[in-house]
Amino acid sequence: MAEFGALNWSILVVYVIANLILGFVLGKKVESAEDFYLGDKSIPWWAIGISVVSTYVSALTFLGGPAWAYTDGLSVMAIHLNYPIVIFLVITFFLPFFFNSGVASIYEYQERRFGPTSRSVISGIFLLTQGLTSAAVLYATSLVLEKETLKPRREALIDKGLSATID
Repeated sequence: MAEFGALNWSILVVYVIANLILGFVLGKKVESAEDFYLGDKSIPWWAIGISVVSTYVSALTFLGGPAWAYTDGLSVMAIHLNYPIVIFLVITFFLPFFFNSGVASIYEYQERRFGPTSRSVISGIFLLTQGLTSAAVLYATSLVLEKETLKPRREALIDKGLSATID
């Protein structure tokens, strides 16, 4: 692609502005840390499950899955075909349990069940793996931006990092 184009830039700008406005408007409803993490507890567990799944799927899933299948054959797509099964099991069995147990996160449950050291260790492992995953997703997305916008890789990486921070 020769250039990103005015239409693509305008769509991107409108999308970012709309997200910022949505966050500002909805953010006014948050009055405490409990509101931020749990809302008013009126959202059903299945809607929370869909939200969790939506946040799990990233640009890397859409870019990496087909590329991996292209290089190594369609057999690798079996991993992605299992997602709906695993998601169904998690939403059906695990999410209602945690939703009804009165905890805000699995880490709070971990602390109640096994103590604060367990919570700290598991939280640390989560932060480390999420940091590495976020770095990989950010880098892969910046590679696409580099090709689409013809920007240098470093600039595309910084742009994507800033947009992810703002969004």
